Parts: sequence; structure tokens; C-alpha cells
Amino acid sequence: MSNNNLSGRLPRQLWNVTTLRELYIANISLTAGGIPKEIVYLNNLEILDMSDNNLSGPFPRQILNITSLRQLYLGGASLNGRLPKDICSHNNLQRLKLLDLSSNKLQGDIPSSLYQCPQLESIDLSDNNFSGYVSAQIWNITLLKVLDLTSNNLIDFGVNGKATALASNDIIQFLNNMMYI
Repeated sequence: MSNNNLSGRLPRQLWNVTTLRELYIANISLTAGGIPKEIVYLNNLEILDMSDNNLSGPFPRQILNITSLRQLYLGGASLNGRLPKDICSHNNLQRLKLLDLSSNKLQGDIPSSLYQCPQLESIDLSDNNFSGYVSAQIWNITLLKVLDLTSNNLIDFGVNGKATALASNDIIQFLNNMMYI
């Protein structure tokens, strides 16, 4: 359904399709009001793309309960506030490989539980208002290939020589931050 002239709210019947594995509803002018709590009924969902919509509000906690999720695209979705402290704790998002929360209005520290997502290969938190330090624990995500923290208010990246251990084709971007040495 991505890139259509659809607008308004998603039909309630969508949440009854519990066998749905991929949902692409990017750039379709969804009405503000956040992601419906009924999304948790899609317990087989592996890919969710709701990027470039006017969802507004905080990061939707109900997404943490979709344990099958592998790719989450919420870039440009007008999200604000802080990420949940338990974003990858317990059973939350343990299969997640790609996380795109770029171009939102998210703020505060990057929760240390994010570094407990063992399958993460790509993290894009660019163009937000994250601040503070990035824990050196981020380098414990052994499968991490892409890390984009560009254009935030971060001041230290916990690199301490760890970035040199990454393969030459890995991408790490810290541009437009307030890095102190």
C-alpha cells in the first residue's frame, strides 16, 4: 500500500490478518494519532514499514510485543519523545535486524537496552535530538554493519578503538554531533 493516495486511518480489519508477514504502509498520509494498539495482533509480522507518515506521538510501545519483527522502518514518521528504556530487553525485538528511526523528533539518551538486540545489523537514528553518550556496549552487537547517528546532540561514541575492528565495508556515521575528545 506504500506511496498511494490513501489517507486517514487504517481499516480495523487489517489487524485481523494475523498471518500477515510484511506490511508496507509508508508515505500514505496516515492520520496523526499514532500506531493503533491492535498492531500486536499481527504476531507473525516480520517487516513493518510505516515511514514517512504523520503518526506523531512517542515510539509505539505495542511494537515491542511483536516478537517476530525483523525489520522496522519508522523513519520520518513524526515520532517524538524518548525511546522505551526496555526497547530490546527480555523478549522485546530480539529478532530485529534493521531499525530505522531516522528523521523524527526523538530525544534523550539512547537506551542501553538497544545494545541487547543480538541480531541487529543496521541502526539508523540519524536526524533526531538524541543527546548524551553512546555506550561502548554498542560494539557488543557483533553483527552490526551500519550505524548512523548523524545529526543528533551526542557528545561521545564509546569508540575507544572498537570501531577499528569492524570490516572495511561497514558504515559508521557520527556527523554533525558534538563529539568531545
